[in-house]
Amino acid sequence: RRSGGGRRGRSDGKSAGGGGGVAVLERPRESAAPVKQRSPRQEALSAKHDSTPKATTSPPPLGATMTTAVSGKEAVFAGGLIGGQSAFSWGDYNFDPLGLSDKVPSMLPWFREAELKHGRVAMLAFVGLIAPDIVTLPGLPPKCAAAGIGGELRVVEAHDACLAEPLPLVNMSPMLIILLAAGLIEVVTTLQKITLGWGLTIENAGDYPGRKEIGAYLKQLPKDETAMVVLKLQELKHCRLAMVAFGGAWTQACLTAHGFPWTWLN
Repeated sequence: RRSGGGRRGRSDGKSAGGGGGVAVLERPRESAAPVKQRSPRQEALSAKHDSTPKATTSPPPLGATMTTAVSGKEAVFAGGLIGGQSAFSWGDYNFDPLGLSDKVPSMLPWFREAELKHGRVAMLAFVGLIAPDIVTLPGLPPKCAAAGIGGELRVVEAHDACLAEPLPLVNMSPMLIILLAAGLIEVVTTLQKITLGWGLTIENAGDYPGRKEIGAYLKQLPKDETAMVVLKLQELKHCRLAMVAFGGAWTQACLTAHGFPWTWLN
């Protein structure tokens, strides 16, 4: 099927019904064939034949998944983006129902950057959704700290109270401080990619300037390229799960009007 829909392949890397292979996590190895002695005439004919240009195909990038193109041939899905792997071991699921990877391939780095940043915020937001039911931070404005004490839904009351009432020292509300901090990180990291001439590519989408250098200094980088691909895939899966989980948890909390774990039982 085309890349606009899902497609599953076999886990052995061969196509199932012409559907394409699974994720590329290893480089193909070249086998050395035995060299045979050839006559001078065969050498001359071989040299003449080799002088004609030949089409070369480069191996797909590590972590890429494959799909079936319009021509029926196997092609790299979404420019080689990591993340088409299924949660199960038997194949891939290349999700692109609108066919955006084919229609606007130049936007693929921006799509991945947005997905990662939204996912990272969602992971922090889910923790923030649970935290008010467990602990109250010191130094909060009185109404913000007392949200939910009267039996109201605390996550909703805390949001409204902490948005309206400022902190005494900085004269800004806690929610406004969080918004400014997130906006500052977004602007600084994006400007550095532009001003330093990095550009936004599929390879560096979601990266922060200096992250690899700091990781290397702390000796926390993966040992090889394959381990880096697996680490990126793990982060991406957690990001997607957090975005779905946050939406579900917030909806359930508003429906039940109860705190964590947001069940109908009080």
